[in-house]
Amino acid sequence: MNSMKNKSVEKMRFQYVIPIFILILFLASCTGVTQKETSGGVTFIGGINGLVFSFIEESPPDIVYDNGQHTFSIGVKVKNNGEFDVPPNSLRIKVKGINPLDFSLNTVTKTNNEVIFGKKKYPDGSIVPGYEIPIVFENLKYTKQVLGDMPFPIIVEGCYLYRTVGIARICITDNLLKKEEKDVCTVRGEKEVANSGAPIQITWLREDPAGQNQLQVQFKIEHVGKGYIFAPECSSSSCRFKGENCDKDEISSKVKNRVYVIVDQEGQWSRVSCIGLNGKQGYVDLFEDENTGNEFAMITCKLTLSNNEKGNYLKPLSISVYYQYRDEISKEIMVRHIETGTGTV
Repeated sequence: MNSMKNKSVEKMRFQYVIPIFILILFLASCTGVTQKETSGGVTFIGGINGLVFSFIEESPPDIVYDNGQHTFSIGVKVKNNGEFDVPPNSLRIKVKGINPLDFSLNTVTKTNNEVIFGKKKYPDGSIVPGYEIPIVFENLKYTKQVLGDMPFPIIVEGCYLYRTVGIARICITDNLLKKEEKDVCTVRGEKEVANSGAPIQITWLREDPAGQNQLQVQFKIEHVGKGYIFAPECSSSSCRFKGENCDKDEISSKVKNRVYVIVDQEGQWSRVSCIGLNGKQGYVDLFEDENTGNEFAMITCKLTLSNNEKGNYLKPLSISVYYQYRDEISKEIMVRHIETGTGTV
């Protein structure tokens, strides 16, 4: 029953959070004009983190004993420091660095059974922190015998589904090709982008006229975190977590450094067409920037306006980026020999 409730709550938050931000930006667009159009000053909390992992205190302990004389656990705190709600079964925690048989570790992977809600900023300015859940591997013990002290690395890898949303205000005027005094905004130029808290960001966006009824929007998707990116499994309407993709480190797999992009996911624009995408959505490969070392991609889209859309106003455009993100933490434990009462030393 609780699982069904969590799924229902998560679905509602997923469906309504972007439209609410779009509405806020639309209202904010009426408040004034600057030479460089901004993202509106509201919307997201921001930041470059998604899920953050840390060991639970004394789990594992610094020292354990050999010959199966010491039972211990490996516990991980999973905190959502970003702004995407991670659905159930969309996180894989994996223990590495040790032989599972030597440590009586029955399973090396676990997942989340509930939604891990991200942090939220409400219209009144209040902020609700993201959820934190524990994931624990229990009843480990080192079954072999060591001579003296033997160090072992405990590596915990987390891989999860995440989403970045970037929103910019696009300028629309009666005459896209010529600026007039009555215009409330400037069509041609760079625009600020408000980003949700996540390790991938929309770090640059530019708008230019492309005809009497057409605008061109170019934007940059950039990896600003320290983890690794893998493609999720996406259809035309949704993306889901695929754990096996987290292990495909070869670029030739066409999974690593690949994201899924949806421009105007809410359908606020009558016609959007992007180079390299299937219309306004599709998979995009990221490549390393020689100057920054960050992975990035540049995308160009055309926004075609109907006669009813012409006017003199600012209109929000959203860019959603879906991906799987992998990060890890590690700790060294010491296995120490202990006498068993059978004469071993």
